[in-house]
Amino acid sequence: MLKLKEKNIKAAINNSVSTVIEQMAFLDVEPAKEVRFVSEPKYFIHMESPINGALIFSIPDTSKKNLAGNIYGKDFSEIKMNEINECLLELVNIITGQFLNKLDIKNAQYILGIPKIIFREEDLYTYSHNYNYFFNAEGSEFQIKLMLNKHTERQSINF
Repeated sequence: MLKLKEKNIKAAINNSVSTVIEQMAFLDVEPAKEVRFVSEPKYFIHMESPINGALIFSIPDTSKKNLAGNIYGKDFSEIKMNEINECLLELVNIITGQFLNKLDIKNAQYILGIPKIIFREEDLYTYSHNYNYFFNAEGSEFQIKLMLNKHTERQSINF
């Protein structure tokens, strides 16, 4: 049985988000208090193994442009929306991989879905545990929602 504690999940996601964005976008990232913003679309990836769940990256349009501009090394006015979406989908993929690595699950086999753009969270599968984390990357605010299932065919997680 895999044992995950909320503090370990939080530490892994905080470390993963900070590391990836600092290395890719050259922005300092700090955990933030809960913020409310409209974010459509959102960026989603399903995790099948070693844990079952999903990660959703939500970010307002102005922050999307700033983050993608830093990653591409361009002024955000020069970047097309499809480039921003591709960039953020890849960012979600990398953050998720880092997160799973940081959990340090022995002999893990990683199975991830293809990152997707979603418009309605309500249409997603219902997960047994939901965690919301908010961040600020030098003025660009965003949210990571981590949704996990307690039991699957491959695992039983003790939260």
